[in-house]
Amino acid sequence: MAQKHAMNLLELGEQDYSEWLPGSKNHVAYALSWDDNRNNVELTKILQTFCPNQLLDHFKIVPLPNKIISWVIHFCSMYKSDTCKPS
Repeated sequence: MAQKHAMNLLELGEQDYSEWLPGSKNHVAYALSWDDNRNNVELTKILQTFCPNQLLDHFKIVPLPNKIISWVIHFCSMYKSDTCKPS
């Protein structure tokens, strides 16, 4: 059922939550997706300067919990793509 729902959303170009931003306008997610040499404090200051309307007042960058990292590595290991390898 969840897969069908997701496919419907993709086909219609829709979303089902109120805080959704199109990828091209989601500057925070875009900045966090890059492998950057800036530390978390520097990157947070940049985001607070250039896109404060996309951040909560208490925004903080923290490492992913090991449980999520483990899940991502497991998921990626099921595929043989060079784009899905942890660094």
